[in-house]
Amino acid sequence: MKKVSLFFGMVLMAAAIMVATPAGAQTRQQKKDAKKEAKRLDKEGFRTMSIPIVRQLEDFYTRMAERQDDGTPKYLMANERATGNSYTAAQMEALNVAKVRLAGQVQTTVMSQAKIDLANASLSAEDAASITKALEKSTLMVAQKLNRVIVVEEYYRVLSNKNYEVVVVLLYDSKSVRDQVLADARAELQKELDSFTPEHEKLLDGVCNAIK
Repeated sequence: MKKVSLFFGMVLMAAAIMVATPAGAQTRQQKKDAKKEAKRLDKEGFRTMSIPIVRQLEDFYTRMAERQDDGTPKYLMANERATGNSYTAAQMEALNVAKVRLAGQVQTTVMSQAKIDLANASLSAEDAASITKALEKSTLMVAQKLNRVIVVEEYYRVLSNKNYEVVVVLLYDSKSVRDQVLADARAELQKELDSFTPEHEKLLDGVCNAIK
């Protein structure tokens, strides 16, 4: 597990470095790093059911280097590994846990920002409580609504006990997540509050912008 965690850390660091490099050099670096990591994973016994690991890694590096207009990463990422007595069982477990992990990241980010923004807002205690409740509910629903997840990496190996170990890496467009959480929270507040004001809208928008 430490090796896989180290791998993801190395990938993210390399992706950050590539943002500051020219496009041509970026492609060369992506291919070089992908080939190196694919060789290491091959030695550890990992295989794939479809796209070769080296191609998956190249795609991952490319996507992680993509940025939104404000310079923040375009994608949120979550990774997970799971074992099962069949490839399908391990794959589904890894995918489900990764989605939950991604939703947890979103909720932590949103609620931390909400705590700061609500402390500085001139709202009643009742309104602040309603906004907190709406954000908690909307972020909890994230995992259930991740329908357009990009499974950018998926590979496996057969363990000594014949079980399958599957590793998946998910990417999800951060703007899509942000828009979904904002829409859900807005709908919830419009039901809860007697009057949904521009101030409420501005506060929700600011909190959800923390999803990057």
